[in-house]
Amino acid sequence: MNINKVLFCLMALVMIPAAVYTADHPAKTSPPQELLEKPYLYEVVRHLYRWYMDEEDVNRASSDKEFIFWVRGLYPKLDPGDKSRLGEIILPELGISVKVKKADYTIEELDLEVKTDRFKITNVSRIST
Repeated sequence: MNINKVLFCLMALVMIPAAVYTADHPAKTSPPQELLEKPYLYEVVRHLYRWYMDEEDVNRASSDKEFIFWVRGLYPKLDPGDKSRLGEIILPELGISVKVKKADYTIEELDLEVKTDRFKITNVSRIST
């Protein structure tokens, strides 16, 4: 992989605007604010770069002037007492979907509280856009 392309791609992330995509849930049309913060989105892309992206992805990303993120909250039916928050970040140019979760629930059988202070990646998948 050409190191100049990698550096260009990573440096370009500093100037990336985030686009917001909201759909599917009319009562909750905006995603959690934490998912829209640029430092958080940069960390997600850095994780993807290290663990999921290949040279073809970097080449596609480095040729774009803007890097678009579609961000939305997910609102599945949760267990009683589960106050976790879920979201999805889609990178349409790369065809990558990232599901994230901010856990907030109790495992009663173990008397254990599971709570995270920020959204964590739970799943990464390739999608067609």
